[in-house]
Amino acid sequence: MNIQLETLPDMLSIIKLPAGSEIPAGLCQQGFYSITASNKEVSIVCNSAFKITSDSAELSDNWRGLKVRGTMAHDLVGVMATLSADIAAINVSLFAISTYDTDYILVQKDNLDDVIKHLCSCGHGVEHAQ
Repeated sequence: MNIQLETLPDMLSIIKLPAGSEIPAGLCQQGFYSITASNKEVSIVCNSAFKITSDSAELSDNWRGLKVRGTMAHDLVGVMATLSADIAAINVSLFAISTYDTDYILVQKDNLDDVIKHLCSCGHGVEHAQ
């Protein structure tokens, strides 16, 4: 499976808030962001320049994103499994996000170049954000 990706231009942060936390004002004006809530936590991924000032927030910085290009059919099988396996082969952890249209993979900034090089060697294509 040949997968075409593009890098996201911004540094990203992953933030954990307690379950039931309100969404921080201004978050939805960010370019790329993701909010996932469960009965245990609220997880937010957003531009690192956006600061959340809650004492109960747990923060993980220095992430970069790769987006699967195009819109994917919901019955398409194996995209995330393929990318995850290829990235795991070089012993790099990832944080995965899916939207209605596509998938995103986040890796630590220091691993991005190695991940891109390896994904290209596996036959995938990566276009760099402008």
